[in-house]
Amino acid sequence: MSRRRSHRERQRRQRRVTYIVGGILVIGIVAVFVVLALRPIEAPIPNEAVARYEGIPQSISEEGYPILGDPEAPIQIVEYSSFDCPSCAVFHDEVIKSLVPRVRDGEFALIYKPIFGTGNISDGEQAARAALCAGQQGAFWSFHDALFDWQEKFLTQAYVSNRLKAGVEQLGIDVAQWENCLQSDLIDDTLAFAREDARNENEYNGTPAVYINGLTAAPTLGSINTVLIDAQAELDADAQVQTDESDVVDDITPDEAADDTADAETVNEPVTDDADATPDEAAEESTATNP
Repeated sequence: MSRRRSHRERQRRQRRVTYIVGGILVIGIVAVFVVLALRPIEAPIPNEAVARYEGIPQSISEEGYPILGDPEAPIQIVEYSSFDCPSCAVFHDEVIKSLVPRVRDGEFALIYKPIFGTGNISDGEQAARAALCAGQQGAFWSFHDALFDWQEKFLTQAYVSNRLKAGVEQLGIDVAQWENCLQSDLIDDTLAFAREDARNENEYNGTPAVYINGLTAAPTLGSINTVLIDAQAELDADAQVQTDESDVVDDITPDEAADDTADAETVNEPVTDDADATPDEAAEESTATNP
């Protein structure tokens, strides 16, 4: 009996030790996560990210899409892009950066439609929300440069919450306002609109995707330049048609216009040989000659 009692006691002690050790491990793991979440984190803003967009009009469409350049520009480039998409980061570096000076010159406007979930970088939706909310305070384009820059630097940890917050702080954004925006219906709607627009686009196969005045372009600078020429040609053709129609109207002289009016007025006048005939007599004569 004493042996059994002793054995059970040892088992109880072992279980207590196991529970204690397990509890310590859990507490330790939680503490590590808390420390990592609260510690200062690197969130560099590229030096040129702010200067690149200075002096260029920045606005937001009715749907919530960020617009760079004149929102009424005759030519508009629509970019579907995702912050979790490595190909989108390459497209940004190799193409978008080279288009910005042309936006500044008024050649066209650039519209960003945010998509997420098309790449292998974590937290793409969180990054899209962060950028759109930065845009509510006029800082979308600079922050979007930083987000793509972080992809290569931090990989799957690029868009952790404290890095996003540290980034907006560096841009001088009102953090409280930004945090309130993150979960707003406004951002939900914008992301939903972008997904719906993408589904309705011709030849949409994922990000990055580019459309210029409704014409599809491949996400390369060469293709974009070619389609820009086509879009401008369509605008020129439409303008020529309007000019030709205006010229036809302008070619009619005042005398010709007056003659046409006079002819139209005399068509229905009753014809009579009697200059002294009364209006009733003239009408009767007209009826008699034109039964």
